[in-house]
Amino acid sequence: MHGVITHENEKKTEYKWYFIQIGTIVFTLISIFVARHEFLPLTHYTIPDSGYYETWVFYPRDKGIATGFLHMNTFLYSIGVQSFVFYNSTLLLLSIYFCSIFAPFSAKGVTWARACIAFNPYLLISIMGPTKEINLIFFSLAAFFLFLRGPVILKVLSIVPAFGAMAIRPQFGLLILVAFTCVLLLKVIKKPISLCVAILLLFLFFNSIPFINGIISNSGGDELEFFQSSIYYEVALVLKVMQENPIFQIFALIIKMVLVMFAPIARPNTLSSPYVPLLDWGYTFMGWLLFPLNLSFILLFFNKRISQSPKLNEAGQLIIIYAFLGIFSTIVSPIIQARYLFPYSPFIAACFMLHQVHIRNRILIFSFSLILLTFILTALFLPKKWETPTDESATYISWF
Repeated sequence: MHGVITHENEKKTEYKWYFIQIGTIVFTLISIFVARHEFLPLTHYTIPDSGYYETWVFYPRDKGIATGFLHMNTFLYSIGVQSFVFYNSTLLLLSIYFCSIFAPFSAKGVTWARACIAFNPYLLISIMGPTKEINLIFFSLAAFFLFLRGPVILKVLSIVPAFGAMAIRPQFGLLILVAFTCVLLLKVIKKPISLCVAILLLFLFFNSIPFINGIISNSGGDELEFFQSSIYYEVALVLKVMQENPIFQIFALIIKMVLVMFAPIARPNTLSSPYVPLLDWGYTFMGWLLFPLNLSFILLFFNKRISQSPKLNEAGQLIIIYAFLGIFSTIVSPIIQARYLFPYSPFIAACFMLHQVHIRNRILIFSFSLILLTFILTALFLPKKWETPTDESATYISWF
């Protein structure tokens, strides 16, 4: 009887998140509408990358396997630009459903994972146009949902969404397949954190070999030119050179880890701006949300007993490994972009529940205290004002 009641409560909680996700989508669309028609002083309500992907549709060029993303967007444009709202909304709702894979961490682990999707301003703002992040979250969660269901046929089918992710961002899809192969290693090592450390050490070793280093350090490096407007651009160039050195690569990775996982809480503060830049505030909000979650994941490496608990089954161990691979691949990339963590955020968030309650409370208290201090300091010493609205004239939003 107790099991039936628990199952019913879980179902009610799941349905609640569908309504929450629909509510945040509607709220965001209303915000974009009033911003676009200047009913309120809101600006910066589109994703710059969506404009880039739109241009790619109108002026196609081959990008290898990643051209699959072009074909998908071209199809949606042929239907009508309004289709992006329905397509992206459907993917987000399905992603909410797939978050049930985090049940091995507890019901709260599922809740944290869903919150990282439903309340992510970047995903919500990008819902109106072509966007990689929503697709990547959907494909990764779908792949793990199938792989962890049990029957061999579903494990085989999990390769399909993994290849779907690969057609959007090749490295991302490849990491899903690498994570799946780690199941075999877990049968031998049975310690996910130890396996993650081994992967890190192997990377440092192979990255010290000039030939392999040239491949790794230049992976994605050709895209650095598109990030010249980033405040980290010149830093990224220096760190790219450091990462090519067998010794300095360690310091480069530590610095990039801080910049990617923790520095976003110190973004320029737009509190005194006459306009409210939605996307800027969205980035800042996600920096606040991910700070304690990223910190808690790092702390797993200092308390390996947590991830070796008998209560944590193979599915939970695999999720830890995939979260590590996602974070590590983002840090290794020459491009310093915290938003590249967004597709991995549900996995990182679920791992937060591995810590005991008193540890989680300390992480949250420390994080929120530092966030509050940083908010005050950035308001005083790092203010940023938006004097005029930006031009948001892309085709995908022209109908709205």
